[in-house]
Amino acid sequence: MLDVRVLAYVVPLAEQVLDDITPVIQVKNFADEDATITGLIRIYRKSTDTLEYSSELATTILAHGATANIAALSAWSPGAPADDDYFILANILATSFLPGPPIRATLGAWTFDIKPGPMGPAPAAHHTTHELGGMDEIDLTGMSGLLADAQTPTNHATTHEDGGADPLNVNGLHGELADDQPALAHDIAGARHTSTATPSQILQADASGLPVDATNSDADVADAVAKRNCRANGEATNAAPTPNADTTDLYYLSALSDDATFGAPTGAPTEGQKLIVRILDAGVAKNLAWNAGAGGYIARGIALPTTTVISKYLYVGLIYNAIANKWDCIATSQET
Repeated sequence: MLDVRVLAYVVPLAEQVLDDITPVIQVKNFADEDATITGLIRIYRKSTDTLEYSSELATTILAHGATANIAALSAWSPGAPADDDYFILANILATSFLPGPPIRATLGAWTFDIKPGPMGPAPAAHHTTHELGGMDEIDLTGMSGLLADAQTPTNHATTHEDGGADPLNVNGLHGELADDQPALAHDIAGARHTSTATPSQILQADASGLPVDATNSDADVADAVAKRNCRANGEATNAAPTPNADTTDLYYLSALSDDATFGAPTGAPTEGQKLIVRILDAGVAKNLAWNAGAGGYIARGIALPTTTVISKYLYVGLIYNAIANKWDCIATSQET
């Protein structure tokens, strides 16, 4: 279930120097699912209660358990007279891809004031005795940095050159050198080091992030990319619908005309994998049953639905529990 909270205002500060201001709030996702954050920030002048600024927040996908600083999309330039007290209000809306309503969160008003920036003292005139030809002329010998006049570089000590008494040794240094350097033989004997990678492969990492033999093919890479997107598969009707967990994130029945008993999903699901089932009957309510055997379905606080509602969409949210070898039903949503 969504649980997203606004923790604090990051910008503005309690005492803000007069300048363009882009408000920033800190938000934390306490839930066990990712959330998409949108929202609105408003700033009011306290003395008149007038709205001075309004901006949407940058849309942010906040991973479960994560905290993020989210900025407004536009900056605020305080209007005259800017030296005044203000208060800011933030409202956010959090949504999830899992069935269920969004949640709204509000952070109470934060009062701050704007002060003109400090000007600082005017610099004193440079003493002419230190200038070129003065009685106390500055000596630049040994100094570094950019000088007013171009300086003639001193000769490089020849003892450090090739053939000198103290030539520089570049072994172990990196970066571009004056002369091309011969490549050293690549060490392929170390543990966990692969010598079999080809242009069509990428390195595979072990649990510690160390490279192992390069066995990931182009198909492996394509499969990994595909799993980043929602993979939808389904059919109009089936008396024994059976999703394939290897290829499906959303399984649908678009015109169910049979009483249906869902079979345990095929494939090799992984711990925490998510599956959404969407059902729409063909105008007649149909009975639903769910295989409770190995790799099948089980209610986890939310009952598995047993019938459709005529011509209304039904969603069932499932998460794979590898320990129990079951697809846990954690959410349902019936269109009314």
